[in-house]
Amino acid sequence: MNNPSQTSQPQLFHCPTCGASLPAPDAPSVRCQYCGSNVLVPAEFLPKKQPEKTAPPVPTVVTMSAPPVVITHSSRSSAGTIIGVIVLLAIIGSIAVGVLAFAGVFATSSLVSANVKEFTTQVVVAATKAPTSTPIPAATPTVTPIPLASLVMQIGSKGNGPGQFDDPRSVAVDLDGNIYVANYQDGRVQKFDPTGKFLFLIQVEPAKNMVQIILDMALDYAGNLHVARGGDIVLYSTADGQLMNTIPGNFPRISYRHLDIDPANNLYTISESSAGDDLYKLSPGGKIVWKQESFIFNINQGNPVNIEAIAVDGLGTIFVLERNSKKVFKFDPQGQFTDQFGGAGEGEDKLSNPLGMAMDSKGRLFVADTRTLKIFDSDGSFIQAITIANDLGVPFDLTFDLQGNLYLVTNQNYLLKYTLNLDE
Repeated sequence: MNNPSQTSQPQLFHCPTCGASLPAPDAPSVRCQYCGSNVLVPAEFLPKKQPEKTAPPVPTVVTMSAPPVVITHSSRSSAGTIIGVIVLLAIIGSIAVGVLAFAGVFATSSLVSANVKEFTTQVVVAATKAPTSTPIPAATPTVTPIPLASLVMQIGSKGNGPGQFDDPRSVAVDLDGNIYVANYQDGRVQKFDPTGKFLFLIQVEPAKNMVQIILDMALDYAGNLHVARGGDIVLYSTADGQLMNTIPGNFPRISYRHLDIDPANNLYTISESSAGDDLYKLSPGGKIVWKQESFIFNINQGNPVNIEAIAVDGLGTIFVLERNSKKVFKFDPQGQFTDQFGGAGEGEDKLSNPLGMAMDSKGRLFVADTRTLKIFDSDGSFIQAITIANDLGVPFDLTFDLQGNLYLVTNQNYLLKYTLNLDE
């Protein structure tokens, strides 16, 4: 190994693995280029570190409104250093006072500026921001319900002149829509056209017992008006009001009181007598087809019977309204009892004071119960109810035309016509 004190030639040392000569580098280790070993460099072959040179002091410059003061690190005497420190402190003190004064002005200015900015922001926001209000929900459109029945015609007043009535209790409508209204006691039947215009008067002549009371009316499909008067059934022509025929009763055994007609012009009627209430089916000529004696008395458990109306549908099914029990009794085309419904009570399907009844072309049964028309299907199930205004009175009788319009006569001497808006 070479002497490290000789510097004329490069200092060399040998790889301990392969013995190859290695130059002394600046790093603490070197890789042998012959065998690839990583060899630590002996300390005596490492280069000596040169002492670090101190960089000259860099002057610190403080820039203010006063002339700059340059402070340098030097080897001045202690007195000079003390004087320099005192001067520096004085300058720093004046600077601090200036800074504090400036800071106070700045703080005040900043506070005012902040207040002005806040106020300006509030004004701008108040001017530009939409006013806040509680949203009002959109009103739900009010749907006006369609009334079940709309009054389209009203005629009548108390009196004996054309278009006047005195206790009307029967009404009928022919195939052409002409209307017939009968007073109860004086035998007067007035005919009106479909608009309510008076056409002529039919004066029903008294029966043999001089009774002119009209208990019911019905129109057949041949243009004849059937009137139950004094126990008989009298037929009048609807064309001119002339008497056409009489189906006599046989008082006291037979006294016809209530009438309805089926599409074949068969006549269904009830005879009230001392022997009981009997149901009859008559041919168009007035001959008896069959009879059911005491047909409600037996069903009603012997209670007194007070029949108010009869209605027949297109199949010949018969419905009879009985006032005392407040029921509707149903019979087949042969007069055999099949069912009953209604009855006293507060329910919608109950009756309190039934006075009239009629069936429309759809097989719905309308029962006049004081000022309410209660509607049932042919099986007796309640459908709907129509209320008659108080000032129009209590309905006594009702009927329908071919278009389904409803006609009523009331105890206030009115003839009323309604159009119906019922569910099909």
